[in-house]
Amino acid sequence: PFQKLFYQEHPMVTKMPQQQVKDFRDKNQISVIGVNIPKPIRTFGESSFPPYLINELKKAGFLKPTSIQAQGWPMALSGR
Repeated sequence: PFQKLFYQEHPMVTKMPQQQVKDFRDKNQISVIGVNIPKPIRTFGESSFPPYLINELKKAGFLKPTSIQAQGWPMALSGR
């Protein structure tokens, strides 16, 4: 079967302690259920998206990922 593992966790996300992850999720009203859930991203730079895509997001008026993007992108790119 085809594996959908496109997510490369950014080093700053990897270094984020679990308490900081919990605080971010609480502050942004993000609820997750399950095991091995990827940590959320806080900035577009942490997304590991190519620069042209980040530039387009900023041109569209996004300053940072929304709550659903912050948690959803890492999950989707991890094949979840």
